[in-house]
Amino acid sequence: EAWKWAMMGAELDDSLCVTGIGHMCKWGDTFDGYRKEDCVKLYKRAVYLWESQGDAGVELYKIYSEGLYGEPVDMAKAVAYLKPAVEEEHVEACYHYGFLLSDEDSEYCNEFQAAKYLNIAAEGGKAEFEANNNSILFDGIGLNKFGEAFTVTSPVMANLESSIVDLATLAKGAWTGNWLG
Repeated sequence: EAWKWAMMGAELDDSLCVTGIGHMCKWGDTFDGYRKEDCVKLYKRAVYLWESQGDAGVELYKIYSEGLYGEPVDMAKAVAYLKPAVEEEHVEACYHYGFLLSDEDSEYCNEFQAAKYLNIAAEGGKAEFEANNNSILFDGIGLNKFGEAFTVTSPVMANLESSIVDLATLAKGAWTGNWLG
């Protein structure tokens, strides 16, 4: 029944319905001759219909960054699909972008921007995003509420791997820190 309703919405160019059909294809819940691989063209259509369609942009990022569904790995294309959702502060998009920016082996590496986007993800209420912030912060790098860099000198940093602390708490100055700037 969900497929039928989503298809009716897709015929009206509703990007959320198109994304929903893409999800159903990805999960293997297909009808009307659709296949799993069709999720790629559906996500592209959803992004075309609404440039910042976050869920579709995130899925296309995963597809092109990992080379899924027969698509080649193409990081430039992956990031191009992700960025509009990041600009709209889509929580999962910010997580993936922040994680990409935190990768020292990536041409996109920018630790301070990584902290900014992982903070947005953490503030979105996603515990897994908060946990990943800890590994970024373990080196003591972060941003204050003005976007200025700081290093954290709190004794709690020694136990950071085992606790969940989000950047929002740090950025609001709840911990003592050696603020730069």
